[in-house]
Amino acid sequence: MTRVPHDSPEIETYDPSGIAAALADDAGVAVVILDSSITVRHANANAADLLAREGALDQLPLAGLCPTPLASEMADVANEACASSAPVDLVGMIAGAWRRISFRPVRFENTRCVMMACSVDAPPVDAPRDHRPIRRAAHDDLGALAELTARELEVIRLIALGLSTTQVAQTLSRSIKTIDGHLLSVRAKLGQLTRTELARLAIDAGLTRIDADEVRRVARQSRAARREAAAAR
Repeated sequence: MTRVPHDSPEIETYDPSGIAAALADDAGVAVVILDSSITVRHANANAADLLAREGALDQLPLAGLCPTPLASEMADVANEACASSAPVDLVGMIAGAWRRISFRPVRFENTRCVMMACSVDAPPVDAPRDHRPIRRAAHDDLGALAELTARELEVIRLIALGLSTTQVAQTLSRSIKTIDGHLLSVRAKLGQLTRTELARLAIDAGLTRIDADEVRRVARQSRAARREAAAAR
């Protein structure tokens, strides 16, 4: 990015062929540029990979990138960042993983826009960064794990943390038989996955980065978001 000396000197220009864009590509960071109407003006290949989409994302409304309730919330944060001179972060379960998305005002093709940037490979932690505002998403998207209950999410989270079935039962104050029942339910919903595969799913989703209270919040908000999205259709 290069500084723009006129109009809004604090706003940088995003150049898809520049060094910053190349570094984002190399680091696996998904980058999406939105204009003031919250329509995609540019998206790098990592963004397409993150969204499991093929082809260009240009001219696609933000609502086309994710479930409607979450898209509306992301649009609000994007508008806030676009109207200000400071970045804003949104954290939550987004596209099936615990993520931090940074919204930064930029200039793109001589137009004031906002850049959404999110790591593809490693969900960021919640530690404050540069004292920028952090918003907790109110609409979580659990992706492939959306059918699991809060208790089932807790069980696979603890397995991913290395606990045995006995230790999971002790931690949740439940019997081993009850935990085995939860695991049977999980496998009925997700497929006959091994314990290692279930642990990998939980790690990839970022469940090991949040505590039990946050897991329950994610499950609750995910259900609410899906009901809201269904009602909007």
